[in-house]
Amino acid sequence: RSTAFGSILSPAMAEFLGEESLPRTQVVKRMWAYIKEHDLQDPKDRRKIMLDDALRRLFKAPLTMLNMNKQLSRHVFSNDTPPPPKARPPAVRRPKQGPGAGRKEPAKAKPAEKGGAKAQAKRSGGFGTVQILGPLQEVVGAEQLSRTEVVKRVWVYIRSKALQDENDKRSIIVSRDALLSTFLTEPCTMFNINKQLGPFMRKIQGNAEVSQPQKKGRYGWDDECHLSKEMEAFMGCRTSTRAKVTQKVMQHIREHKLQRPGNKQQLPLDETLQQLFTEPLTHSTLTKQISGHIVRVKSCEKGEQM
Repeated sequence: RSTAFGSILSPAMAEFLGEESLPRTQVVKRMWAYIKEHDLQDPKDRRKIMLDDALRRLFKAPLTMLNMNKQLSRHVFSNDTPPPPKARPPAVRRPKQGPGAGRKEPAKAKPAEKGGAKAQAKRSGGFGTVQILGPLQEVVGAEQLSRTEVVKRVWVYIRSKALQDENDKRSIIVSRDALLSTFLTEPCTMFNINKQLGPFMRKIQGNAEVSQPQKKGRYGWDDECHLSKEMEAFMGCRTSTRAKVTQKVMQHIREHKLQRPGNKQQLPLDETLQQLFTEPLTHSTLTKQISGHIVRVKSCEKGEQM
């Protein structure tokens, strides 16, 4: 992009022209002057330019009138830095004349900031420190972080495991990773991942953790739960956590290749999973169907007391 302030040249072009910066028009003009001076146009086709030793350091063959500007773009960079503005002389205040001259005006009081601390926290976007819950701790490697740092580390993990869809980098193939499958569900994209991470982050005010009321029927991922007889036979134990149950189910699905090739969100049932779930089973309904096989230990104790 040409500008009124000239262009910055690459080291190779600067050495060739003997200038560190020039307008792009001048660069093109000097290049053609060099080509004509050394008779480097092909006699059979004047649009083609033959490369000598000096031009080989700058261009790739074949070089023609049509692609010269494109190849020059690797050596000519726009310089949009404007010249420093001229210093203005300081304004001279004229003394007041007439009645009231010499009288000082009272200083205007600064308007008080509205809303106080609560409004300030709202304007900050709510990106304070959060308590990290469940399997998300294993992904980010910490128990407390700022919300922005949590999201940043999750994306580092996703890229390190190559979990982005090759055809659409905005989509994340959760089913490829056993750990992410325990708390993220497909379809997972860069637009909804923050919403999916929300339940595993609890805001902290000062040094105190803010307790958020849980929805009815929603269990913590690390809470110890009693298992149904069918899930007990599958897991090989009487109690477990929701995270471990989900992880083992996803491991079984991957080992037996139970994701439908045309649509990996759909999970056909083999003989083992038919004892636990009903069709249709998808990544979206898996968590809900697992809930029918687990009961939190504390809930059982309350029932026995009653």
